[in-house]
Amino acid sequence: MSGTTAVLTDPLPLRRNRRIQLRDRTLLFRYLVVINLILGGWYLHWRITQSIGQTALWLALPLLAAEIYMYFGGVLFLVGLWRPIQRQVRSLNQLLTPLAPEQYPTVDVFITCYNEPADIVERTTLAALAMDYPVTHLRVYILDDGNAADIRALSERLCVLDLQSPPLRAAAAALDAQRHRLTARLRQIEALQQDIAEVEQGLSQHRLRVPSQPEVLPQVIAWFDQLRPADLPAQVWLACQTALGEGFDNALYHAHKDLPAETPIELEAAILNYGVLLRIWDLGSPFDLEGYLHTHAEPVDDWAERGRGLTILRQVVDDLSYFRSDDDRNCLLLIKRYEPQREGLSPDQSDRSQRLGQLQSLHQLLRLSQPDQPSTTAILTAQRQSLQAQIEQKTYQLADLARCRYIAREKPKGRPHHAKAGNINHALFSGETQGDFVLTLDADHIPKPQFMQRVLPYFLDFNLDRGQYEDNQIAFVQTPQAFYNLPQGDPFGHDAHLFYGPIQQGKDGMNSAFYTGTNAVLRREALAGS
Repeated sequence: MSGTTAVLTDPLPLRRNRRIQLRDRTLLFRYLVVINLILGGWYLHWRITQSIGQTALWLALPLLAAEIYMYFGGVLFLVGLWRPIQRQVRSLNQLLTPLAPEQYPTVDVFITCYNEPADIVERTTLAALAMDYPVTHLRVYILDDGNAADIRALSERLCVLDLQSPPLRAAAAALDAQRHRLTARLRQIEALQQDIAEVEQGLSQHRLRVPSQPEVLPQVIAWFDQLRPADLPAQVWLACQTALGEGFDNALYHAHKDLPAETPIELEAAILNYGVLLRIWDLGSPFDLEGYLHTHAEPVDDWAERGRGLTILRQVVDDLSYFRSDDDRNCLLLIKRYEPQREGLSPDQSDRSQRLGQLQSLHQLLRLSQPDQPSTTAILTAQRQSLQAQIEQKTYQLADLARCRYIAREKPKGRPHHAKAGNINHALFSGETQGDFVLTLDADHIPKPQFMQRVLPYFLDFNLDRGQYEDNQIAFVQTPQAFYNLPQGDPFGHDAHLFYGPIQQGKDGMNSAFYTGTNAVLRREALAGS
């Protein structure tokens, strides 16, 4: 079971992907906070009203001010921890409604450097390149704030090493195979081009353009008569002639009655093996044919000189419709079906008639499949241009496959450089980076392989109406920092569990979590604007 079926059969498909809850023992924490604030308020009341020594105000008042300051600082701190949130999501590759790897967003990894040893930068870069993420959607940028020669050389060496890795080789082979398939399709279309142009020229006699003048009706009938195939019954052909005449009369005396005589009327005829299609195009005002037929269903006087055209059309054709096209023209479409009569025809005549009908059917199918193109030749040209663009894109992707890249920021003397923020801003607006998301890492922060798989789902919501994942309003996700080189039982608490635990979770509940400058993923749109 997959896709929409799984969503419809699972009553809580989206909640199973994401879980948001209050931190454990939050109610106990709030209870202790309230007691603390009450006792603190009572203590301040006692201090202000009963404990200020009048003989040493120079000492008592500063101490009281410090205590009041500490009390209100504690209030703000505890309020910030009032609603600690714990968030959990499924990894990208484990979502209940699967997301195909080719639909993953693109990610730029920024490794910020300034005078760090090259071996430290190398470990971080190799770990970033080894993350479990599609190789064509990940770029790792070493942002060197100072243009150090050893860091530049390191970037070049790691780039070559990464290009020789099995994942990059496989990606290059896949892109090259796709490019070869597209090139083969292009060659086939180019081989068809001349034949299609000749077919289009042969079928051009099935179109006619005339002015809005009554005296051209004989020309219209004569044009139509020359298209009659040998196996089309005479009664059917007479019905088609009648329909053509009535349709032309409708365009002349109704649609174009207030337009100049030079206004063109375009006619198209498609003689198929089992039907005749007539299209009559006019430039009149829109007209609701269906509504008119619904409100004028009563019989029409057979002896009337005018007003019988639609009734006649409904009697002689099998399908009748009138619609307005995207180019502000109206089309009267008439379809008459029939069974061909091939008795008495020679095999050559029968085969030629069948082939012509089949050719017309394919021609009409192509035009219906791409109504924005005026002809089969135009469809072929559009297909060729589309394939050429895709081939160029695959060629560019092959040339742009390198993932490990280097961006240096010069540091001119006498000008402020804004440290890491300036380094990141320089990369964002340099024009060399364009990922949907940005992961910022310090030179000594090593991401685990599953890092991107675990973080990116926070930025996506599943739209049940459209059946696809869409971006939400989350701007960044800050992950905790874990240190591998701390001594066992570190007495100073350098592991930062308090900050990345209750404090950050409380700030998250207030929609004001901190970005600590590293091991965080940010949405580019939130940084650079749309």
